[in-house]
Amino acid sequence: GTGMKTLGGPTLRLAGTAHWEGTGALYAGSGSLFQIEPSGLWEIRNDANTYYTYSAPTATLNNNGTIRKLASTGTTTVASQSFTCNNHGLVDVQTGTLAFRTGGTATGGYTVAADATIDFGSGNRTNSSISSISGAGSVVASSGVTHHEGSYAVAHSTTVSGATLSLMGPTSNLGTNVTVSGGTLALTSDLTVTGEVNLSGGTLTPSGDLTVAGTMNWTAGELAGTGEVTIPAGSTLVLAGTGMKTLGGPTLRLAGT
Repeated sequence: GTGMKTLGGPTLRLAGTAHWEGTGALYAGSGSLFQIEPSGLWEIRNDANTYYTYSAPTATLNNNGTIRKLASTGTTTVASQSFTCNNHGLVDVQTGTLAFRTGGTATGGYTVAADATIDFGSGNRTNSSISSISGAGSVVASSGVTHHEGSYAVAHSTTVSGATLSLMGPTSNLGTNVTVSGGTLALTSDLTVTGEVNLSGGTLTPSGDLTVAGTMNWTAGELAGTGEVTIPAGSTLVLAGTGMKTLGGPTLRLAGT
């Protein structure tokens, strides 16, 4: 429906299935707890948002089951201060965009289907070494700090536009389009991007070996870190634009053009 729903203090435990439908927003605050049990499934079937009730303290969303966005192609935002989000189960984005504008912790998984997006926004979040981010879709880090110690394998794209995204665990795929326009993308694994890497602002910081098998477009920003960035034979490095480009630590190896 269209009506406003407010979780204003109690604990809500979900062991069955809940469908969030319609355009009505979900407000939370007053120290509420929304607990999704291991058997619980919260299906987000709309593009509505959560909001803070302005009644402290912030509510908490503990996911030990499954949160799934499906059936709608727009954006659902978990707004700043509405919930602290702790994911110890599965967040599964099948359609549209699920945007987290709040911090928390994770030992669980995030999966994103083709043509879908997970957006990690404002807030500080720490994902442990047993967590994972994977799928055929896209990940955006638009603001805040995401420290991810688990595995990372996203097939379409990874975009950092003002956040800090630290991929400290085994990273096997950033997608065919990697963009850093602000903030920092920090990498520790040796990996190859087959496609495009676009650095137009912010900092790209590899501490392992990053190979760009395709095109690297560098219009502004800094290459930092202690690793190597390699443009192999048959690939292209394009230095363009009026922006300042800083080589601030790594080795840049050019075997292509």
